[in-house]
Amino acid sequence: MTLLKRNLNADNYRLFKVTFFVAISNALAMLWDIYGLRVDVNVTYLCIKVFFLLAPTAVTLINSNKKSLVHGTIAILYFFYSYYNTVYVNYSYYTAFIQFFFGCVFFLRYSVRGFVLSHITGIVLFTYAVTLQKSYLTASEYTQRAQIMNGAILPVFGVSILIFFYIKRKEELDRIKSVFFQKIGLDVGFILHEIKQPLMQIQSEYKGQSLEDLNELLETANIMWPGETLSSRVIINEVNIKEVINLTLQKYEEYLNLISVKIETITEDLVVNANRSFLKIVFKNIIKNAIEEFIENERDNYLRIEKLDDGSVSFTNSTRKKVNVKKVFDAGHSGKKSVSNRGLGLYISRELCQKMNVKLNAESTSKEFKITLSF
Repeated sequence: MTLLKRNLNADNYRLFKVTFFVAISNALAMLWDIYGLRVDVNVTYLCIKVFFLLAPTAVTLINSNKKSLVHGTIAILYFFYSYYNTVYVNYSYYTAFIQFFFGCVFFLRYSVRGFVLSHITGIVLFTYAVTLQKSYLTASEYTQRAQIMNGAILPVFGVSILIFFYIKRKEELDRIKSVFFQKIGLDVGFILHEIKQPLMQIQSEYKGQSLEDLNELLETANIMWPGETLSSRVIINEVNIKEVINLTLQKYEEYLNLISVKIETITEDLVVNANRSFLKIVFKNIIKNAIEEFIENERDNYLRIEKLDDGSVSFTNSTRKKVNVKKVFDAGHSGKKSVSNRGLGLYISRELCQKMNVKLNAESTSKEFKITLSF
């Protein structure tokens, strides 16, 4: 699966995954039908199986306003299929409801209204299928069978609802984030287009450090949000970590002198393969976050920058409280009171590290916050 994911684009990989899992699911169901239930394999049976094999794959190709309606319709057809076989073929087909309650959540994408309608249809058909068992079972047999069927289906039905709304919430957050950063990309692209050429002309006359930093920032933005004529290729070279850290600390020296903070940093050279401009931005964001914490902390503060035995580099700073490390790299998440803090620094840092194949990890206790870069 990992190899296929690397060789296929996102849409083709999703299509393959749906086809693969649905095919396996249908193959196992057919084996049970034929060898377990001794079902008569006729043309009607095969047509139904082919439909349920192709339908989930086909709906992944639909890209229109009617996608939700199509997905809901297919889900309802699934449940009618399960009902018919449970009532008229063999009661053990009630397990098909399990397959489809979960399958509809994972493989179909529809609106909340479509989901509620299809799943209510499914649970009504299941309930009716259970009720019909009364017609040919004794009271004790019916009670026992109803307990087995309800005990298997109802928890699955409830869990499928929770999973659906979790997926919908995540999709909505991803959509909002995507739109937000697409807008940023458009704005940055416009700025780059308007000022890059004048900047290059100015640079030919003046080689100041601030101008160099600005140019590096623009080069980084070119890679993060490439235009039609710009390359997004990341250039990896040997970079001296100690040198970049010291330059970053010097930039914040004026602020650090105004607060009470003890700083321990790397004293020996450490050369890694990375992008220098990216690392400067990552280190700047980490140290800036630490300084903002120191300002709010108002007690003995410290920043400890260390080279670890495995070649990683860690930044550890004192903190007022434990940080939620699960959300610390999310765009828009910030635990700071500063109005200038928009919760983008560590998100951008993670994106840059991913482009360099550098692992960025966060740890936290009630007294310390630690960021580690593994090269």
